[in-house]
Amino acid sequence: TGGESIYGSNFPDESPRLKHDAPGLLSMAIADRDTLGSHFMITLKADHHLDRKHVVFGKLVEGHHVLKRIEDVGDDEGHPAVTVKIINCGEYNDDEERERERERDPRNAEEGEINAKCLPLQKGQ
Repeated sequence: TGGESIYGSNFPDESPRLKHDAPGLLSMAIADRDTLGSHFMITLKADHHLDRKHVVFGKLVEGHHVLKRIEDVGDDEGHPAVTVKIINCGEYNDDEERERERERDPRNAEEGEINAKCLPLQKGQ
């Protein structure tokens, strides 16, 4: 069932109208009515069996190499061979991002550090 979201306990369901038709889509797991919380998944490929069962709410806009590295730690059944943690995540903001891009050079990242950005989907996307 996941845990509590940053907005508190579970919140009302949304219509799962968007399709799981590409890698890098963020999808909220729905266990039962009004059970959306903190349990989510990121698609590694188109996964249409998830359509109408889970709500797509965002997409990866940068850092697809990170998604590939996460995929590569899975075994033949898709279970991770090592623990994968998302430790720095936020909402994509175009103005803030432009400023950060001017200030940072990805070649200066610490060894083992990888960065990815996700964009929330708006209605109609």
